Amino acid sequence: ILDRTHLRFYTQSSFRALLEELGFTVISAEPVKLPLKRSEFAIAEVWDPVANYVNSRPDAGVYRFVFVAAVSMNASADTVERPGKMLDTEEEKSQDQLPAGTAATKVDVIVPVFRGGDLLKQTIESILAFGQETTFETVAVTAGAETTAPDYLEDLSKAGRITLLKGDGAGFADALNIGACLHLDRDIAVVAEGCTVRGDWLDRLRHTVESTRAATVTPFSNGPGIASYPERMSAVPAPAAGAGPDLDLSFHRLNRDVSISIPYTDGSCVYVSRSCFNRIGYFDSFHFGNPELTLIDLSMRARNAGLENRLCCSAYVYTAFPEEADRTGAASKADEGRSRDTLAVRFPNLTAVREEHRLAQPEKVARRRVDLARLLESRAPMILNISGAPGPAAELYSRRLGAALAPAYDSLLIRPGGGKLKLSWMRPGEEFSACFDPVSDAGLLKQMLSQLRVVRANAIGAAGIPLKFIDELKLPLDLTLSDFVGICPYGDLRAVNGIYCGEPGVAGCDSCLGVKDAGVPGDGIEEWRRSLAPLFARAERVLAPTEDCIMHHCRYYPEANYVHLPFPEDLSGGGYGHLDALPPGGPPGRPAGARAVRVLALGELSSFADSRLLEACAAESSGRKPAIVFRALGRASGSPAREPEVALSFSGPYDEDSLGWLIEAERPDVIFFPVRWPVAQSWSLGPAIASGRPIVAPDLGVFRERLQGRPEAWLAPWNAGASIWIKSIFEAASAATPGAGPDKM
Repeated sequence: ILDRTHLRFYTQSSFRALLEELGFTVISAEPVKLPLKRSEFAIAEVWDPVANYVNSRPDAGVYRFVFVAAVSMNASADTVERPGKMLDTEEEKSQDQLPAGTAATKVDVIVPVFRGGDLLKQTIESILAFGQETTFETVAVTAGAETTAPDYLEDLSKAGRITLLKGDGAGFADALNIGACLHLDRDIAVVAEGCTVRGDWLDRLRHTVESTRAATVTPFSNGPGIASYPERMSAVPAPAAGAGPDLDLSFHRLNRDVSISIPYTDGSCVYVSRSCFNRIGYFDSFHFGNPELTLIDLSMRARNAGLENRLCCSAYVYTAFPEEADRTGAASKADEGRSRDTLAVRFPNLTAVREEHRLAQPEKVARRRVDLARLLESRAPMILNISGAPGPAAELYSRRLGAALAPAYDSLLIRPGGGKLKLSWMRPGEEFSACFDPVSDAGLLKQMLSQLRVVRANAIGAAGIPLKFIDELKLPLDLTLSDFVGICPYGDLRAVNGIYCGEPGVAGCDSCLGVKDAGVPGDGIEEWRRSLAPLFARAERVLAPTEDCIMHHCRYYPEANYVHLPFPEDLSGGGYGHLDALPPGGPPGRPAGARAVRVLALGELSSFADSRLLEACAAESSGRKPAIVFRALGRASGSPAREPEVALSFSGPYDEDSLGWLIEAERPDVIFFPVRWPVAQSWSLGPAIASGRPIVAPDLGVFRERLQGRPEAWLAPWNAGASIWIKSIFEAASAATPGAGPDKM
């Protein structure tokens, strides 16, 4: 660049000044770095103090700057036709920067237009339907490469109700810049296509800017992002927790004038102050096309410049789901990947900042006010699930029950934890929970429950259920059996060696408990069962997931009213986990010519006996043809042999709700349940059945009841040796892949 054609060199500040003098607005200035010794400026020998001084400067390695700028629309305001009242001539000429944090007197509400269908019409109509104390102008900018303005926008423009600008194929960020540069003395509010606003929404957002000197402000929304509600920081859009207008009224009534600081904004409705643009520049259309990433970039640049982004807790907007409001101008996957890479380089602390905000939960109080109001105002009858155990099983059951009963019923859960009683709303997507001291807050908890439409209590498991508390609420009671704790304090009917104990009688049970040191109160197992008898007698119904479970309990509580009711295993009603997103065509068989049989082991693998059975099967199959490779989802108990000693590996802990997806990812030939004791309910059996793959399981408990008669299931005696299990696995694999039977049995 040192040839004779260069008339003048610019610094970053002098070139920025030149652009502004020519009527451009700088959006970004990105440095391109090159080590000095690799450039044409390299000098053979430089005195060390000079070299050290130059290299210590912040821009020492910058070879050049790449500027992104937008033409100021006011530079040619006479050529832009816009209906409605024009600014006074003197006002148009005065483009002095507003003080930082000052809200402009007028606001442009910018709507980028991509599809132009019914959702756009609803967005425009919601903006025009409500008057504001703030003077505003609605500006629609056509943003898609093939987007033309719908006739109703043309009609609204001719009637003077909106300003219509043609983006000529501009993307999302370009469209926003075109709108933002229309009036350089106004703030803007971005309302995405598919977003519906209500009431004095704009006044509330502008008031937040005025009172907090914020650069950007966003309201709560059901859309994904940092301000999502009811599920906080959700990665996917959620259904409206209630009607959008009702939720906006609740947020306005309960959180009036409340706002909190947030690290960035990424919502479908964002207010941006003019002082923010004056300080950091405009939207970066050079690097970003995705709406979410475009807004994150702007707000993070504002944050790094010392400005503040805030969440307006008194406003809520409803946003249509992406499948309803797909933006044709959205960036491609490849472009989005490059944009995310740019964000990561530009803001290396973004992930840490997001996680810090997630853990701090500064907006929790504002959310809980609305949660509680919605609970109290809910018209749906409620089931109060009560668990005496602090583990995750009761929460999993309650959430799935809530999904199965919605919207006809709501589901609540009370369970102990950390010395408190935790009350949670178990409707899918809800996060409401409140903790009560079991002594000092008992009256408050009862008062709250009495104000809700609780119609029935459901005790999950027999141990630790507070019958007196249920009696005081005067609720009908169900008892849901999730294990065998009514028979044995350990709940699993396993002997010391980890396999089915055979229920040996009082003496045998007391002997076993003495070895296990279960801490049974009183005089042993009989006292334990007598202490639980009132619960079985009080329950109007004892709900059991299998007939096998009923058979076992009938021996000890014969007078109870047992009802066979399988557990609600499916969260969505349409498949397990991510199964709906998998390619159609059913589960793939074993690849042609493959020699190894892939066996995926599921179940309660924390049992020492189950892990040992897996180890024995892996050892038994060693040297056979075809080979068998065992993969276990879950954590191993003890220290069983594994690869490379035997063909056995463990995945470690996993999320129950992801099990369907994990099964598909493993692509097993056979699913194996190495369980040797009667299981009352298996959460992993449902996803295994749904996968359509062959299943090998014990002829015992829930497995016998749910798998008997199924052509894809092979049941073996629960106490069978490893050779019998291997034989069943080979038979199941051969049936699934005809012609691929073993050479040796």
